[in-house]
Amino acid sequence: MWLKRLLEEIGCVRDTPVPFYEDNRAVIDINECRMSSKRTRHVEVKFFCLREYVEQGHFEMHYVNTKKNPADALTKPLGGLKLKELLIDKYMVRQDNIDRN
Repeated sequence: MWLKRLLEEIGCVRDTPVPFYEDNRAVIDINECRMSSKRTRHVEVKFFCLREYVEQGHFEMHYVNTKKNPADALTKPLGGLKLKELLIDKYMVRQDNIDRN
């Protein structure tokens, strides 16, 4: 949300919701379900702010397969092959640049 506000301050106003890609179905289900259960009672109230932002039209939740999630390159330890695939497919790095190193 802070990035959206920063962009608005410098003149980059977005009329459509920002897509929010998630590879965890449970997060999407919790966000869409208004009721809490025994499984979700441990989730702190502050984490429900995403639900409010979606309802207000700031974000849209979308599922992305974990094998195709480009955020994994920045958030998880990856094996060489998986990292190479993500760099080529999602970050548009040329293969010959990777093979040289």
